[in-house]
Amino acid sequence: MFSSSQTPPIYLDYNASTPISENVKLSIMDILDVYGNPSSTHSMGMLANKILEDSRENIAEYLHIDPRHMVFTSGATESNNIIFNSHDGLIITAMSEHSSIVNSIKARKEKGCILPICSAGHINLNLLENKLKEEQGQANTQPILLSLALVNGVNGVIAPIEAIMALVEKYQILIHWDCTQALGKMPLDMDKLNPDYLVASGHKLGALKGVGILYYKSQIKTMSHGGGQELGVRSGTENILAIHSLSQAITHINIPHYHQHTSQLIDHIHKKITDSLKIDNIKQTDKHNEIFLFSRYSKVNTIQSINNTIILAMKNKTSAQQFMLFDMAGFCLSIGSACTSSKTDANNWLEPQEISDTYKNLSQSILRISIGLQTTKEEIDSFIDKWLSIYLST
Repeated sequence: MFSSSQTPPIYLDYNASTPISENVKLSIMDILDVYGNPSSTHSMGMLANKILEDSRENIAEYLHIDPRHMVFTSGATESNNIIFNSHDGLIITAMSEHSSIVNSIKARKEKGCILPICSAGHINLNLLENKLKEEQGQANTQPILLSLALVNGVNGVIAPIEAIMALVEKYQILIHWDCTQALGKMPLDMDKLNPDYLVASGHKLGALKGVGILYYKSQIKTMSHGGGQELGVRSGTENILAIHSLSQAITHINIPHYHQHTSQLIDHIHKKITDSLKIDNIKQTDKHNEIFLFSRYSKVNTIQSINNTIILAMKNKTSAQQFMLFDMAGFCLSIGSACTSSKTDANNWLEPQEISDTYKNLSQSILRISIGLQTTKEEIDSFIDKWLSIYLST
């Protein structure tokens, strides 16, 4: 931890990971002495097993899914890979999805299809339907699986659920929702999502790292052999502390409070920057610089995005240059997804969008700011002051 003489950094990278919530910390302390193996039949093992199964029931109840079809994993990346390794047919996704989805589907070669996105920042629905029509004419014995994030981790865009599910039903394909960036930030309506598969990670909502969930509607292949834990899908002794932490984090989800807190701060960033520079609410080119802002405050086409994320870009400073300046000033933020932030294509979601037709060079100048319940207005004001100072110095 930071010493008493050090100033803690200002953390603005909640889409990468979140602080462990105080409620979760307290709940963990209560079970630190429960060290039994949940597969053991003695009293300590049975106590551990009760914590395990109570956690499963609690999470399943919140999500309105069948606990008999929900297993614990190390996180969404593992969950996604289990799903893909269980599916023999074609899998379709979008170029903007998480690397655990895109790279897995690239590896499938002819059994994978990665589609461009549209001007609203999500999968291009016209191209998706064209692909489904094309596949409908083929002699496919295996169902098609559509794999999408409910909320994009970089730009915060929410997938158009109704339009996507209309195609799922029309062409009788399977749907896999990665809810990692959605859980705890927005209501999850299982009647609308109707998932064949659903995954999420604990560390995105105040739980410990190293725990995730995988829900499957019908069946899934065994991925590891051993003691038959986790409904026979994933053998190995379960991480009771992490699993309990996820259950407790979900117990304390308060969507209205989260929405109010994060949307006020994101809107504050957007408004203060645009007011300070006297520009419109999307983009601006002037003799000094070029700027791009993207958030829930942006009124572009039919874009819907989550409350906690804003994208900022300035032409004359690359993402890496800005990142270094902010890091030296004590700010923790991101230039894209934590899993792709060191890659040159971390912000390829911006390239196809109509809002960036004349701003494509800004894709290498993007910063992602993502906040949470612990973020304060004072921290946001400090960030805005630093951002403006960098912008005006270019």
